[in-house]
Amino acid sequence: KMKFSQDAKLIECVPNFSESNTTKIDEIIGKIKKINNVALLDVNLNKDHNRAVVTFIGTPLVVETAAFYSIMKATELIDMSKHKGKHPRIGATDVVPLIPYRNVTMEEGIKLANKLGGAVGYHLGIPVYLYAEAAKSEERIKPDYLFIKDLVAGRPVFTHPLAKGGFRLRYGRCRNSGFSAQAVHP
Repeated sequence: KMKFSQDAKLIECVPNFSESNTTKIDEIIGKIKKINNVALLDVNLNKDHNRAVVTFIGTPLVVETAAFYSIMKATELIDMSKHKGKHPRIGATDVVPLIPYRNVTMEEGIKLANKLGGAVGYHLGIPVYLYAEAAKSEERIKPDYLFIKDLVAGRPVFTHPLAKGGFRLRYGRCRNSGFSAQAVHP
C-alpha cells in the first residue's frame, strides 16, 4: 500500500481503455505499476462493453508519466478496427479524466491535462480533444452533456468542430488507434 505525506500534491487519473482482455489490460497496467510512487486503486473490466476503467493516484509528474506509458501500451495492443462492444468508444484510450485530489488546484490540473495531451499528440500521434475544465474555449463542454451523437464510418461525430462548444482537435493526428479525450474534473 502506497503512503503519501499529508502535504503531497495528489492527482487521481481514471483512464478508460477500449479492451477487456485480461492479458492486454495486465500489460497496460504493468506500465502504470512500473512507475515509482503510483498507487493503483482499482481496475474494472466489463466484458459486455469490452472496456476497462483503471484508477490510480500519485503526484502530478508521476501520474502524467504513468498515464502516458499506459496510453502508449494501449495504442500498441488495441486495434480499434476490430473492436466490438456495447459501449460507444472513440479510441484505444477513450478518456483520461484527471481529478485534483489533494493540494492540487484546478489550474494545475488543467496544465497537467494540456501537458499530457500535448505529449500524447506529439509523441504518439493520437488526436487529443480537451473537454470539461480542460477545454480551451470559453464554452466548456460539460461532462453531463457529453454524448456521441452519431458514428460515421466508425468515427464518432460529437458536434461540428466550429460550433459553439464543439470539440476541436488540440494535439496529434489521425491514427488507427482512434483518439483520446483529456479532462480535469472537480
